[in-house]
Amino acid sequence: MTMRRGDFHSSGDALLVGWIGMVAFAVYGIALAIAARSYWLRSRPEQAVTKTWSSGS
Repeated sequence: MTMRRGDFHSSGDALLVGWIGMVAFAVYGIALAIAARSYWLRSRPEQAVTKTWSSGS
């Protein structure tokens, strides 16, 4: 993606915007992965959940 000269006052400003964007997408991706794992664990068959809990004893 190209930016016109003058979109940012300095290269440091452009880097800051880039880092903020990368961090925002990383946080979103981590939250999405946690939500997907939570859903996967809640939607397992009852037998699989029972085996997991009983195997610890």
